[in-house]
Amino acid sequence: MKRILLLSDINSAHTQKWAGALAKAGFTTAIYSLSAPIDDWYTALGIRLLSEGGLNRKHFYSADILKSIYFLSGGKVKKAVRDFQPDFVHAHYLSSYGTLGRLCGFHPLIVSAWGSDLQDFPQRSFLHRNLIRRNLECADIRIASSSILAKEIEKNFHLPAQIIPFGIDTNRFRPLPEERKRFKEEIIIGTIKSLEPVYAPEILLKAFAKLVKENTSHSLRLFFVGDGSLEPMLRRLVLELNISEQVTFEGKVNYNEVHRFHNQMDIFVNISLRESFGVAVLEASACGKPVVLSNAEGLKEVFVQDQTGLAVGIGSIDETAAALSVLVKDRNLREKMGEEGRKFVNENFDWERSVVKLISLYQTKDKQ
Repeated sequence: MKRILLLSDINSAHTQKWAGALAKAGFTTAIYSLSAPIDDWYTALGIRLLSEGGLNRKHFYSADILKSIYFLSGGKVKKAVRDFQPDFVHAHYLSSYGTLGRLCGFHPLIVSAWGSDLQDFPQRSFLHRNLIRRNLECADIRIASSSILAKEIEKNFHLPAQIIPFGIDTNRFRPLPEERKRFKEEIIIGTIKSLEPVYAPEILLKAFAKLVKENTSHSLRLFFVGDGSLEPMLRRLVLELNISEQVTFEGKVNYNEVHRFHNQMDIFVNISLRESFGVAVLEASACGKPVVLSNAEGLKEVFVQDQTGLAVGIGSIDETAAALSVLVKDRNLREKMGEEGRKFVNENFDWERSVVKLISLYQTKDKQ
């Protein structure tokens, strides 16, 4: 039985999915995490947590911590490797955990690029870019979660990368009509993203206000599922736009509940200013919901224009409102796009296929 050590955030939904899949596939699985676990989801799956303590979410994402915590943890990771004796070390996220993977000195080392670690982190300075370069060069296998990330690795660092997307569990993310009964005749427009500038929640809010003004014959509601630094500003803006009765802030929800919120919506929106990939879009499509999304490069591979959703210009309030209006006025179109969306996910982004591809990579490297 092969032993896999994941260097990854134990509270990340993606970490939990990958680790759980590996454990269920028969791998002896352990995790080293810089952040402390919020809850114990791993013990029942037979997954070992090798890190002691850890930082809470607030401190882990603070700028001062990011400058030093990787290197300070190097010795602890080496000890975890000695104690666990893995066959593979797989670092998820190039900056923090990719650095730990390099510092531990173990091979075969696999590193996975998730998005901002490749698109934002290297842009901060020459030192940040050099850190990512060294982590990529040290790895025996490089994995990108989308084609755009694979192209960036190849173009900017002249290294090959395998593409294994964050697949969707279509057994969990599926149409659940009973969840929609929470609301009667209202048409629910929603998003499940952090309330941060990159995800453009202010643009969505203003587009929704314009939609409400122009569609007085429909009862509309906007859902924000998630929390973030913009929430106070958004709540003030709701009052200024006089739509407080039609906007709901659900806050951050446990990932195990996300599929329920997708099913409470009629239209899902993701109009990010930039994205490396669109997991939330695929989850919505798997639940049979039409999507409105921006022309951000990373979102282009997760939908089919006029078939599973509608794309709008980045940062465009008018285009977002217009696309929403099209779907609000045409229930048959919403249902048709939802059906096509689920079919699209099943054919292209099924979770089991991603797991099989990852395990195949492990097995191929093991034979070399």
